[in-house]
Amino acid sequence: GTLIKKLNNNYAPCNYASLEELPGGVQRLMMEWDDLRWWKEGRVLTVRATVDLPPDSGIAKWRIFVDNKSDYWGLWSVTFPFVTGFPEAGKYDLARPVFGSGGQLLRAWSGKIQARNPAGRWPMQFLALTRNQDSVYLATLDSSGYAKDFVADSDEKEISIVQYAEGMGVAGSDYPGYYPVEFGVYQGTWLEAAQHYRAWALQQKWAEAGKLSHRTDFP
Repeated sequence: GTLIKKLNNNYAPCNYASLEELPGGVQRLMMEWDDLRWWKEGRVLTVRATVDLPPDSGIAKWRIFVDNKSDYWGLWSVTFPFVTGFPEAGKYDLARPVFGSGGQLLRAWSGKIQARNPAGRWPMQFLALTRNQDSVYLATLDSSGYAKDFVADSDEKEISIVQYAEGMGVAGSDYPGYYPVEFGVYQGTWLEAAQHYRAWALQQKWAEAGKLSHRTDFP
C-alpha cells in the first residue's frame, strides 16, 4: 500500500512511432511503448501517446493511454504532458482561473502553482502563459469532470497535468485516455486564451441550461 515506483518514457525505447495526415489536414504523431516488463512481470504494460496538430493552429491535442495487465501493480496517476525547461521565472504573465472573480492575471509570474480541477480554487480547465504576444495555452477537454492537477513551476522550469486513474492502486488499473489535453502556442494574450476556452466550454453539458441570469434552478 505504500510502495510507489515511477516510470517515464526513458524506461525503454519507443517501439513504434508514426506520423500521418488525417482528414481535414490534421497531422497525428503516435508513439507506442509495447508490452513492457515491469518489476518481475513480463509484457504487462503498454503506453500509447498521440499528438494531433490542426492545420490552422499551433495548439495541439495530446492524449495518453495506459494498458496495465499486472496482477500486482495498479496505476495511480499519469503525468502528461510533462515539459521541462519552461517557464522561466519572471518572463511570463500567467492567466489562471480563480473562485469568485473568475480569473486572475499574475504579471511577471514566478513560483509554483498546483491546483486541482474540478474544485473551487481552479473552477475552469485551463491556464495561459504570455510574453508580449507570444503565448502558451494548456487546457483539458474533460466533459465528465475527472480529477486532475494543473502544475506550473518556474523554479524547476516544469509544466504538466497530473491525471488520475479510476481504481487508483488496484492491481491492473488502466488509464484509457479519458480526455484530450490542448497544449501549444498561439499569438495573443490571456484574452484570446479565455475566448478559445469559452468556445469549448459553451458546448458542454454544464452550459446547456443557458445563462445563469435566465435560470430559475440556480440560487
